[in-house]
Amino acid sequence: LREAGWRPGPDGVLVSGTGKRFSVRFTVKAESGDDQRVQQIMQQQWRRLGIETQITNMPEKQIIPTIFQRRDPPPIYYGDVFTSCGQTVLQFRYHSSRIPSARNGYTGFNIKGFSSADGDRIALAHDAEVDQARRIELLRQFQHVFIEELPEIPIYHVVAVNVLKDGLMNVRPVGELTIQALITRDIHEWRWR
Repeated sequence: LREAGWRPGPDGVLVSGTGKRFSVRFTVKAESGDDQRVQQIMQQQWRRLGIETQITNMPEKQIIPTIFQRRDPPPIYYGDVFTSCGQTVLQFRYHSSRIPSARNGYTGFNIKGFSSADGDRIALAHDAEVDQARRIELLRQFQHVFIEELPEIPIYHVVAVNVLKDGLMNVRPVGELTIQALITRDIHEWRWR
């Protein structure tokens, strides 16, 4: 930022050569106390970097219509999940055809607007692949594209805990908190010991 001409102002907030303050709107779901606590921590950390934040929280049901339809979203803290076990459905969340738009009635779940030809190709191949080892390799390839293009910044990693009755075998949890239905994807292989 210094190379681009930003300097700390009298109150510590960065100011451009033309006097513009480095100030961003920052939105989280208003009904989530956990999200707001994370937001407060991030606001404090950004302030130390000279970035001023204007908190504009709103109910989750308003986030997509009011922000993503404009395609000019402010920084938003919004949950997202990658798994290491190859069970993530990539095209649902990351394919460019899933970007909310007038064409799809703003129903797509690619709310970050991630659009990448390589990402689309890998996501489709991943989701069609049945070999678990190949799925994991395709997920790694996708994550590499995602990291290079950085449409969002992961804030933290969540551990998904699954409790199973002793004696139930062949259950392979997927490691996701948001798609619990996936735990039964291989129910035909479950056995009692």
